[in-house]
Amino acid sequence: MKVKSKSLLSPSEQDLYLKKLHDFVQVEKGFLDQDLSLRSLAIHIGLNANYLSWLINEVIKKSFNEYINGLRLIEFKNICLKQENQKLSILGLAYECGFNSKSVFNDFFKKTEGITPSQWIKNQN
Repeated sequence: MKVKSKSLLSPSEQDLYLKKLHDFVQVEKGFLDQDLSLRSLAIHIGLNANYLSWLINEVIKKSFNEYINGLRLIEFKNICLKQENQKLSILGLAYECGFNSKSVFNDFFKKTEGITPSQWIKNQN
């Protein structure tokens, strides 16, 4: 029997912090910061880290890493296909998108897309 978790934030607080989260992470592209952590993000939007973790898990339905790396992956897929980036390495582009580890990037990409980054790029061309 699954127990419904108690809401740590009221609906209006959820809306407020989801907007702050969206504005910083997606509009300002805060996910590009390789050193972004749950704690640093929480400080930036003015919310306790435990509450932010709850918000991402319960409302966005992802873990912090899945959420941030998902945005990084979208950015990677957008920039790697641009003509001006064709000469750059896959790993260099991954680092530009906020990933700070080759293994994290490759593992997340393969888990999400079902193929390696180089196979994905080949399929796009």
